[in-house]
Amino acid sequence: MKTHLLRLLFAAAVIVPHPACREPGPTRQNPSPAPGTGDEAMAAPADPGTEPVGPDLGPEAKSTPVTPPVTSPVAAPTPPPAAPAPDPGCADVPDAATSAKMYPWTRRAPAYESWCARHPVPAGYTRVGAPAGSWAHWLRHLPVLPAGTPVKDYQGNTLISASAMTTSVIDLDVGTRDLQQCMDVILRLRAEWHWWKGTADRIRFRYAGGVYYGFADWQRGLRPEKVGGRTQLLPKAGASSGRKSLEKYLLFMYAMTGTAHNTQELPVTAAELAPGDFFIEPSPSVTVLGHALVVLDVARDARGRLKAVIAQGYTPARDMHVLKADDGTAWFTLDPAQPVTFPSWGNPYGWNQVMRFRN
Repeated sequence: MKTHLLRLLFAAAVIVPHPACREPGPTRQNPSPAPGTGDEAMAAPADPGTEPVGPDLGPEAKSTPVTPPVTSPVAAPTPPPAAPAPDPGCADVPDAATSAKMYPWTRRAPAYESWCARHPVPAGYTRVGAPAGSWAHWLRHLPVLPAGTPVKDYQGNTLISASAMTTSVIDLDVGTRDLQQCMDVILRLRAEWHWWKGTADRIRFRYAGGVYYGFADWQRGLRPEKVGGRTQLLPKAGASSGRKSLEKYLLFMYAMTGTAHNTQELPVTAAELAPGDFFIEPSPSVTVLGHALVVLDVARDARGRLKAVIAQGYTPARDMHVLKADDGTAWFTLDPAQPVTFPSWGNPYGWNQVMRFRN
């Protein structure tokens, strides 16, 4: 009897495990909401279902509740943004060899990139025509510095406020003196285009008193001088030629002319607006600044609505930069019935302040 009791106690000790050794049952990882509670945080688990049984095991086959595998839902990958449709107006970007001839100054970017390709025309708009070799085509493919490049002044200082209103910085050297400012940048562009075209004899801009003073005059050694209240061109230097001579002529013009002297060019209406035209507010005195901005490109839609890309230099001399419109793009909406305001200049421009070079 004693032996029988000992055997029973031994068996009980074997078949009843210590609570700490019990394996926990399956736990549902994503309990479903209890019906009618309206509170997902207090939801009760739904029926987990049963494990399927094999064939021909009969009605007494074991049916064990199981937890179906739970996996986090995998979001469908977001497709990359569609590339903008090719802009026909930018299809004829010059190759590297051609661009080196079109834009021969020392550039900072490691490779040539046209600003046009970076700023496609808005949907529904078409750029105005720009035949190869034209002033408009040359402006449309000006080289640009890498995206995100800040605007810097002639001393190399980063200009935070100017950078904030800029979409791209044109890869045009500014020099080491405070000379190539707003109107000066526009003179520079026009002179560079003529230089590339082989028409350097047509480089001429207005001097004090409205007199045109050209690169050809400079090369012959003529210099403007006031005689009896009138500006005359007198022989004051030796003859010169070549690229260095052009650079010296431009520096002279930057110092001696500006917005006050360039308001007598050809007037332009909104309907006629084209790349290369410029908005100009003349300086009323030597102590008050004027300002000029150049139109780099123009686009219109089927209803005749007008958009334009606007760029500028500024004071003190700094990188030429493409301004940012209200919508964050480089394209300003221009209303022919309203004055135009740009972010860098508080005074609005009337349409009677848009000019085009005669030469």
